Amino acid sequence: MCGILLRGFIMSQSLKNFLFVLLVPFFFAVGHDVYVNYFSTDEKIAEIKALRANPQDFLVSDLGWVWSEYSPATMRGARDAITHEAWRAQIDPILRLPTMVVASFPFFLGSVYSLMAFVLGVWPFARHSKIGSHKSDEYAVYRHAKSSNMKFKKK
Repeated sequence: MCGILLRGFIMSQSLKNFLFVLLVPFFFAVGHDVYVNYFSTDEKIAEIKALRANPQDFLVSDLGWVWSEYSPATMRGARDAITHEAWRAQIDPILRLPTMVVASFPFFLGSVYSLMAFVLGVWPFARHSKIGSHKSDEYAVYRHAKSSNMKFKKK
């Protein structure tokens, strides 16, 4: 169904590369969680080799745990820079989210921007051509919507 909806959605290679770069933090978060759950100790590696690992035991890390585990000094510095009430109200809800969700946020923003750019016909969907040519915005969805007439074909 997604292929039907995006049939006319033409993406340049630069946009594909941009969206892939925005997915890299998500891949790192997934890789980290897989490593911690299945490959961090010799016992876990032995379970994987013997195919005895239980997928129900997979635990997803939250952003606060990752930050406090791998860079506690920066977390303490950030806590000292912000009041306790502001930390509890604004920062704690974000730190309680799973790392994979937080890491996928840049890709989500990039996708929303790409969709808006497609509808409005701006970069990377704008086609640059000679000055005075009307083909420069041929991929814009709503640029010529009012000027084009609907034609009905009878069968």
